[in-house]
Amino acid sequence: MDRRITALATSALVAALLWAAPAEGKRKNGEIVRITGQVLDPDGQPVDGVIVVLAATKSSYSFLKRQKVVEPPLRQTVMVDERGRFELEWHWDRYYNEFTIFAGLEVTRGGTPGFERLTSEQNISDRLNREAPAHVTLTLDQHGYADWLKRFLSDRSSPDEEKIFREVGRPGRIRTHGRESSWWYFELGKVYRFENGRLDQVIHFDPMTPAPGSGSS
Repeated sequence: MDRRITALATSALVAALLWAAPAEGKRKNGEIVRITGQVLDPDGQPVDGVIVVLAATKSSYSFLKRQKVVEPPLRQTVMVDERGRFELEWHWDRYYNEFTIFAGLEVTRGGTPGFERLTSEQNISDRLNREAPAHVTLTLDQHGYADWLKRFLSDRSSPDEEKIFREVGRPGRIRTHGRESSWWYFELGKVYRFENGRLDQVIHFDPMTPAPGSGSS
């Protein structure tokens, strides 16, 4: 019994040390770490007008909760240039041991400012220790949504499209066929159908979770 308790205590201590270990490597406090990269659409073309977010967090192991605990992140942002390129400078701090990066767009929905994430979140903790500078490529994960986003950012989207986007947010899927487009909101159970940019119909269905890999066309 004593050996079992000792083994469990040792395992818990190792887990705690692993979670709490700072992502320091050879970096020193105050050292400037550059992160460069580019935001692309699914065809590999640059996307401008979006914001890149670096989120630094402190993660540790909680003996009480017996799980990983992540503190609220410290965020640093930068706007991409006309070729979708960006550069961030992070002043190294041993306190933070987990770093993620993603791209998105500031929006206002229902009068409340918010942020619409447009790419998946990449964990670059190890990369920041190894690379100088660290280079990251962020890709929009929906083709139809990327096409519409370009029109939205260049003020070529219709008033109806902009209204729905600001009120409801990012669609789970956008499908286009000629002059028609359909915006699918699976968790809301709604499809917004547009004809030449004008809202033509709202179709209701039972809310559901979108299937993995469901994209746009």
